[in-house]
Amino acid sequence: MSLVEEVLDNLLSNACCHACARIVVELDVSASEFTVRVADDGEGFTSEALQRACDAFYSENKSAEHFGLGLNVSSVLAGLHGGGVEVANNDDGARALRRRLPARCGIRTIVHRCRQRVDRHFGHYWL
Repeated sequence: MSLVEEVLDNLLSNACCHACARIVVELDVSASEFTVRVADDGEGFTSEALQRACDAFYSENKSAEHFGLGLNVSSVLAGLHGGGVEVANNDDGARALRRRLPARCGIRTIVHRCRQRVDRHFGHYWL
């Protein structure tokens, strides 16, 4: 798995853990960079989580399966590629994660990986 795929997998894993029934993946492509926005319909980030979501070992989910490293790793890897990860709540209060990366990282890989991950979790078909 490439570093770009690892970042995307972490963002989608986070959405899959918190979504009730819906994940929206949006791509915005320009000549120099692309942005992947992953939003779910679960409860939004708390005010503390908005500030600490990308901190190592911080997690709102206290189960033994979650170590609080996914968004931290995503942020670090995106930074190594010259991009970044932004954490926010949507207007409706649900979570939204945005990742910016240089265009050289490969948009086809991103689209394919998004489809695989969401299909695997939800079993949905793309229209």
